[in-house]
Amino acid sequence: MIGATTNIEGAYLSITSASELPGTATIVVTSIDSSEVNTYSIFFREISIDATLSNLSVEGETIEGFSSEVTQYEVVLPAGTVLIPVITAVTSDRNASRAITQAPQLPGEALVVVTAEDGETTLTYTINFTLMEDETSLPTLSPNMVSIFPNPIVSSLNIHLSNDLIGAEVKVISIIGRVVSHTLATERTVSIGMDNIPSGIYIVSIRKDEITISKRVTKR
Repeated sequence: MIGATTNIEGAYLSITSASELPGTATIVVTSIDSSEVNTYSIFFREISIDATLSNLSVEGETIEGFSSEVTQYEVVLPAGTVLIPVITAVTSDRNASRAITQAPQLPGEALVVVTAEDGETTLTYTINFTLMEDETSLPTLSPNMVSIFPNPIVSSLNIHLSNDLIGAEVKVISIIGRVVSHTLATERTVSIGMDNIPSGIYIVSIRKDEITISKRVTKR
């Protein structure tokens, strides 16, 4: 039930209540001489119980396979990753709130707890970070086997390999394990265009036979 009082005694007041939810009630105030009319609208809706997310990202990239109804995710990071990825999240309902607990270590678990507008309904999203097995065969490596430049990267990445690594599989992998470039080294120098790749931290993985070498690079 809507109630209202005019500022000036004698002004005419008309109230139309909302007939349903969601719905709008209106209050029309007319001056004594009918020269001025002001209309006030009040919108009514039920308190939302939506505690879902509309987006869940790792280092700015939406988690592969994300769905608001899926609450458990596994993210496999390249071997040697030491920087803990940062989780961000967007609620489906703008009136809901979310609390993010970043992973304390790697491997580790990040949590996003969403609380609906009603203050009672909650939903927890879990992101479990694991690391790929490190397949690098250290005794076979030398400092001159791989040279990567420039780092940070602006538009292209150049990789200079020793003769032993010609024919190697070269991948550029995002911090959440997504392969953004994949090629074979047919000669000692490999150039990879990075213009269309978002800024961030990437792992360059070079693999041939039993040797896997991983290098961290930054794209500006």
